[in-house]
Amino acid sequence: MLQVKKVLFSFVCTVLLVQLSCNDSAIHPDLGTWDNLGLEGKLVNDLKLIDNYLYACAGKDGLYRFDLSQSNPEWLYLGLVDTNVERTLEGGVTDIISIGGNLLASYAAGYELKHSGIYKSIDDGITWSPSDSGMITSPEYPTTSQVIRLQLHPSSYDITFAGTTVSMIFKSDDAGTSWKKVTGTEGASAFNFAIRSNPNSQNEVWAGGETGRFAPYLLHS
Repeated sequence: MLQVKKVLFSFVCTVLLVQLSCNDSAIHPDLGTWDNLGLEGKLVNDLKLIDNYLYACAGKDGLYRFDLSQSNPEWLYLGLVDTNVERTLEGGVTDIISIGGNLLASYAAGYELKHSGIYKSIDDGITWSPSDSGMITSPEYPTTSQVIRLQLHPSSYDITFAGTTVSMIFKSDDAGTSWKKVTGTEGASAFNFAIRSNPNSQNEVWAGGETGRFAPYLLHS
């Protein structure tokens, strides 16, 4: 009898949720109109607006681009798919930036790609090549790297910061061609990692996240 009551309760809750979602515009008229832009079944790690393009970092499913200048745009696949990567928020393509017309994408756990870390494209996303100079490594993947965030310097496009899943921050002074570690301890882990530069102070940088033991932290330089 108890099991039957649980099933009935679950069914009623499901029906109510469906009704609420179907009548969402009537319940919340101030939410406006939302259109479905596609990419069903893909876990999007991040969205980035660069010039007149919207980029979707879709993890193991790769990188996609949406041309906002078109009247009926469609998602254009730009590569970097890896079916062996787990479907998580910190796997596959995690971030994208543009440096001097070139694209720089961060990547975590690239098995089929034989590399992970940072990829660069100099032909608008047609082809990609590793661009972390072998310096960004982790104990779990000694020949690769796990980069989950990229941040441009506010006043110099040559300077870029990269944050990894092992709580390390790397810096490039040559637009992503070579990298050096500026802080962090090998073997540590991080989640929900973020890096931000202060546009009003060229030397100021913040970095924060959560350790593998779910302890939040915030760094400032």
